[in-house]
Amino acid sequence: MEKCYVGLDVSKEETSICVCNQSGDVLSAARVVTDPDTILRALSKHTGSMQCVVLETGRMANWLYNELCDRGLPMVCIDARQAHAVLSQMHNKTDANDAAMLTELARTGFYRKVEVKSRGAQERRVLLKAREVALKSRVNVENTIRGLLASFGLRLPKHLSTYEQRVHALLRDQQVLSGIVLPLLELRTAALRQAAALTKEMARYAKEDEVCQRLMTIPPSRA
Repeated sequence: MEKCYVGLDVSKEETSICVCNQSGDVLSAARVVTDPDTILRALSKHTGSMQCVVLETGRMANWLYNELCDRGLPMVCIDARQAHAVLSQMHNKTDANDAAMLTELARTGFYRKVEVKSRGAQERRVLLKAREVALKSRVNVENTIRGLLASFGLRLPKHLSTYEQRVHALLRDQQVLSGIVLPLLELRTAALRQAAALTKEMARYAKEDEVCQRLMTIPPSRA
């Protein structure tokens, strides 16, 4: 059976597919919904002869790479910056032409393969990002409240122990400002609550991960 090579130009909604043989002749081309099963069906007649299926790094790359690997396709993910340097040289740049050029990279081996994170690693990364967003939301709300109050010459008192107490004390005789600032204070409380929940989940992951446990045994450095 003649060997063939596949290029996938992936976008959020659709994926352009190009298949070529060892001589560089295009065997088939298609544009399908970005769905692993749909892509697999489009490549079904080439399943036994595919040497590699190339796609470039991007927002959908990790998910599609792992899904197609699970379906038995010989996937290769390449550096998008390298691919862009090649694709940008084309005069008529379309998704179909991009897929054809990726196919040519697959055929010639002129690419730099990148490692794709496992689903577990992606989930941990998402957890860290979500926690970061929650913490930044809290800081952003605090800065907003402080700035709004400062525009009226109001400063948060320092003698009270919690942030909520300081804000409530300052707004005690500020009826109009209370209606504006207190909803922001509730937003801050919600952000803190969600950050705490995500931190707890992160600690659970760390407790179950052997590498994290090993790293946590490293003593802190001293200046």
